Amino acid sequence: MSIHTLEVLVENEPGVLARVSGLFARRAYNIDTLVVGPTANPEISK
Repeated sequence: MSIHTLEVLVENEPGVLARVSGLFARRAYNIDTLVVGPTANPEISK
């Protein structure tokens, strides 16, 4: 089993988290932990 860590910057708007998690679900990848936080730019989340 491989373990990978990704850090992704996305637009801070409704539905983005669902779209990102959907990308993993369609490929049958398991998300073990998910952390979402603000950046210096309020329009971007990481």
